[in-house]
Amino acid sequence: MDAALQSQKAESMMTFKNSSEYKQLISDVEAKQRMTQVILEKAEKGYYGDFTSPIAYPKSQLADDLMAAGWEDLAKKARMGYYDF
Repeated sequence: MDAALQSQKAESMMTFKNSSEYKQLISDVEAKQRMTQVILEKAEKGYYGDFTSPIAYPKSQLADDLMAAGWEDLAKKARMGYYDF
C-alpha cells in the first residue's frame, strides 16, 4: 500500500472515530457494561436471593434490572424462575 493510500485510510478512520454515531455507540455499550456490572455485584451480595435479599420481591427486581440493562432474554428467564436462588 502506498503512502498516499495509507494516509487517506488513516484520515478516514479518524473521521469515523470522531463521528457522533460512533461516539453514541461507544457510550451505549459502556452504559450497558456498567449496568451489567452493577447487576453482577448485587447478585454476588445476595441482593436477588429469595432468603438473602433486603427487598420483598428480589426476582422481580432482577428482571427489571436486566430489562433496564438491555438483557430482555435474561429478564424473561428471571420472570420464569430460571434464577431462583
